[in-house]
Amino acid sequence: EGAEARLQQWLRWERVRPLPPLSPEDWLTASAVGDSVQVWWENGWWEAVLEAGSSNGSVEVMLREPPEGSLARKRIFVPSLARPGWTWQVGERDSGSWTAPCISSLG
Repeated sequence: EGAEARLQQWLRWERVRPLPPLSPEDWLTASAVGDSVQVWWENGWWEAVLEAGSSNGSVEVMLREPPEGSLARKRIFVPSLARPGWTWQVGERDSGSWTAPCISSLG
């Protein structure tokens, strides 16, 4: 019952963050093993740690918090399903910006 109804949640405007920016094309080459990354898996972005870069067209990661019932934390993804480990840095007066360690090294 009620499965067709969508869940709605109301937030104050200042609690809503903008989407992270698009990743630079070379972000993965600037990343090092152990860097925080995010991977698109099971309809959402999951926090992960980079285990190995894209030497053979894949990215190997260790999921920080795998979903319940998942047998393995280590996963392999195509680079298009990975992005830097974006973190929202709160600024003054409800402002802020997205940062990622591998992006700052590209500057």
